[in-house]
Amino acid sequence: MINQGLSNNLLSSFQLAIIREHPESPITQLLLAHSDNQAELIKELRAERDMVMRALESLTPGGSEYVGDVARCVEHVLTVRKDQHELLKKYIRRAQRAEAKVQKALD
Repeated sequence: MINQGLSNNLLSSFQLAIIREHPESPITQLLLAHSDNQAELIKELRAERDMVMRALESLTPGGSEYVGDVARCVEHVLTVRKDQHELLKKYIRRAQRAEAKVQKALD
């Protein structure tokens, strides 16, 4: 267990010194348990970050210019959504004008 705690770079030099000098002490066990918990949390956060990045990148074109660039991905998604919204408004207005012409012709 000591090697695992030492290898994950989550312990300070002071904590490492305590572990080396007193490998069986209760404080060493606490430090290692805390270190293991931090390592697990970091692993979970990285997995979540990777999942979010894959989802975000799936909303952008397949070009490599978007891979790993959160700001660019978000900018692209926002632009596309805005453009779609404006296009929908344009077609709604067009449909309303056409409906008004039909109503006028029927009257």
